[in-house]
Amino acid sequence: MSGVYLIQPSYLKDTNKYKFGLSISNLNNRIKSYGKLTTIIFKLYTNIPRKIENILKIIFKDNVYANSEYISYNNLENLKILFFNVIISCNILYKFFNKTNDKIILFNFDLKKKLIHKKKINYENKKIIKMKNTNQNKKNCKSYNCLRCNHTFYNKTYFVKHLKRKFKCSIINYNIDFEIITTDILLNKIENNLYDNYYQLLNSKKYKCKFCDKFYTNSQNALRHSKTCIYNPLLLLN
Repeated sequence: MSGVYLIQPSYLKDTNKYKFGLSISNLNNRIKSYGKLTTIIFKLYTNIPRKIENILKIIFKDNVYANSEYISYNNLENLKILFFNVIISCNILYKFFNKTNDKIILFNFDLKKKLIHKKKINYENKKIIKMKNTNQNKKNCKSYNCLRCNHTFYNKTYFVKHLKRKFKCSIINYNIDFEIITTDILLNKIENNLYDNYYQLLNSKKYKCKFCDKFYTNSQNALRHSKTCIYNPLLLLN
């Protein structure tokens, strides 16, 4: 990544001399080329390194002792403050003239913050895409609804394990006779590939006997049953 820097190269160690410069391609490699003992004072990332370097040349023209990028400065802290203020001023002017909240020059911590934010956004996007794919897969794949507890499974093996578990699931479908939704009956239907038809048949029974809890697929069957229902008060009187 391109940027500008302020360093004290290893060959200027223990002196009051420093160097600023730019890198168009790889800022880290550029700084490393000055030696392992190089002290990094500022490492800044920007898309316009040449313009920033030209500004620095103007600011430090009275401190130049060699070429146009080597400067001498007696007080390192004052140098840091001056350099920092120049960068802040560049960012303020950039925001003002371009009417944006973005910075044209990023400090190392700014870049890390930006990368973390970008990584977080990418993670959230991947999470959303994964959820969408999961939901889409659920829509496309076959589902198994338990006739006892109404829980939905998208895997036949998990559904079978659910029915075979030691502590059976609670029966919530009170509109279906308990005797015809025992786990043994449901497992038998699954093994013989009859569960889907059995499920549709039982869920189609919407007509309830007014004397007991039995349901029927149509009103005529329910009426016929009610005439002979053992809980029919007319039969009990007779």
